[in-house]
Amino acid sequence: MSNSVFVVSFVLMTIVSPIFNAKIVYGITCGMTKDSVRPCLVLAPGQVPTRPCCDALQAIEFQATTKQIRQFYCNCFKNVIHSSPYVKLIPLPGLCRIPITGILTSPNGCDSIQV
Repeated sequence: MSNSVFVVSFVLMTIVSPIFNAKIVYGITCGMTKDSVRPCLVLAPGQVPTRPCCDALQAIEFQATTKQIRQFYCNCFKNVIHSSPYVKLIPLPGLCRIPITGILTSPNGCDSIQV
């Protein structure tokens, strides 16, 4: 059942995304990326991250296997990371012990990110 849901979602995304001019990299959109960190957005500032939050961040790191994908994630987050509620994400990779530095905040810009 989950495979069929994935296939239907992918097909719909492929059809609808160009209509709304959404950029897709390897079947991932910025909207999907931002939605994937939703478990982290419910945390109060300074709160220890929950397992679902760390799992969401780990999934991003796991999917970021190429320079193109890492830069895509960086570009998705760069415009929202310093606004509420996404600002909460900045310290979370360290607290979850996940090395996704550069994806959420890249001091040298997203184009400088390597694999």
